[in-house]
Order: sequence, then C-alpha cells, then structure tokens
Amino acid sequence: MGIVMKVLNRQYHRDQDQGFTLIELVITIAIIAIIAAMAAPSMQRQIQQARIKDGANIIEAALKDARTQAMIAQRATRVVLTNNTSSKKITVLYVKRSATEADEMLSDYTLDKNLTITASPSALTAVSFTPYKKAYQGDTGTGTVTDSSTNFSVCYGAGSDKYTIMVDASSNIVTSKNGTCS
Repeated sequence: MGIVMKVLNRQYHRDQDQGFTLIELVITIAIIAIIAAMAAPSMQRQIQQARIKDGANIIEAALKDARTQAMIAQRATRVVLTNNTSSKKITVLYVKRSATEADEMLSDYTLDKNLTITASPSALTAVSFTPYKKAYQGDTGTGTVTDSSTNFSVCYGAGSDKYTIMVDASSNIVTSKNGTCS
C-alpha cells in the first residue's frame, strides 16, 4: 500500500509541475512583442515592394494581352492608361475603325491607387499594337513608333524600388528594376 501511495504522490506532484506560471507567460509574450516590433519595418518594406512588383506585372500583362489580341484578331489594339488620384487602371480595347464606331473593350486591369505611374514621354496615355508586331505611341495604331523611351515607370513612394516597363517598335515588352523613386 505504501508503494501505491508513493506512486500516486509522485503523479500528483508531476501534474502540478507541468504548467506555466503567470510570470513565465507574461515574459514570453513580452519577448514576442519585442521581436515583432523589430520585424515590423522590414515587413512594411516587403509589402511595399510586393505592391510595386504587382503593379509592374499588371501593366506588363495588359501590354502583352493587347499585343496578343492584335495578332489573334488581326486587328489593331490599344492599351489606355487611366492615371488619376481616384482611379488607376489599364484598359485594353480595339482601335476604332471609324470615328462613329463604339469602343470595344477586351479587358480591364485595376491598379493600386497608391502607386505612382509615370509615362514617358509625359503625354503618353496609350500604346497601340498592330497585327504585324508594330507598336505605336497613342491610341490610333499609327503615328509615332515606340522606342526605348516609350515606357511606364511604377513606384510606391520615395525611396522605393522603381520598375520600368518598356515597349519598343517591334512590340517587345521588357520590365526591369532600375533604381529608386525620388
């Protein structure tokens, strides 16, 4: 009987020793809070970089979509940038065949309204693609052929990375990370 009491007594004390005290829990939570506070600035930068890259990828996808649609439908397409404080989006449409023809939208891409999008040349609001792999500045599918200065730059505040999406005359689309935003 004494052995049974000793075993039960040990089991009783073991159960009591396996918990955490309130002080141990408070110290653990304080250490986790300190680590989280140190990691927060790094996480903010990572989120900012992800938004910039996402914006650049959306613009690149819209341009490639327009180029592909022009070749498939054998009809000129245009990519129009809406870039104001309340709305930032890219719309892919067919180039109108006549002034009376209605716009025929192919796709619409929404961008983060906090992105800063800069077009070069500064008056550039649209890029057109022909079925013959040519790209033009503007929305008519004719006129000024694109060159290495025809691009869209994407930023998210000063000091962030800058991504540039360039369209050349042969409708090649290249995205590159080049420097930081001012």
